[in-house]
Amino acid sequence: MLSIIYEYAVCLLVALCSGTLLFTLSAMGVMLWTAGGITWRWSRELVPLPRGWRGRWTPEPRLP
Repeated sequence: MLSIIYEYAVCLLVALCSGTLLFTLSAMGVMLWTAGGITWRWSRELVPLPRGWRGRWTPEPRLP
């Protein structure tokens, strides 16, 4: 009888640990995915553009 209780307790403990581990891994995956998207966007915004690709800063003609 005691052996069944111990087996049940061990199974419960293993299930609890694996559920926690699975949750932790999935949360880390979501955080890394989000951080990768933010880093990719920042890296594309911070790349210096060649001079020919920028628009000219000339004032627009004023109408009378």
